[in-house]
Amino acid sequence: MHKEEWRAERTSSQTASKFSIPHAATRIRAAIDATDGDAIAVSEAATRAAHDRLSASGFHVEPTCATATAALSVYRDRGVLDSDDDVVVALTGRNA
Repeated sequence: MHKEEWRAERTSSQTASKFSIPHAATRIRAAIDATDGDAIAVSEAATRAAHDRLSASGFHVEPTCATATAALSVYRDRGVLDSDDDVVVALTGRNA
């Protein structure tokens, strides 16, 4: 989702990471603008696939955490990040 698009639908695995206008959108947009950042949306299917990949690799994370790794894949596919760029994605766990 680019800076102009601020609505998001709630989905089962991504509910905690969704927001809608006006809830928090003003602060989020200000932070993105101040850092020359960006925000993107990823599908529930992409989040589930990322969650499955993480799980298969031994990282048992909460579903909303997998959204960040799904987004990382989108940025790499778009060429925003090169395949050899170092990126840190914080993973949060769950009781399994």
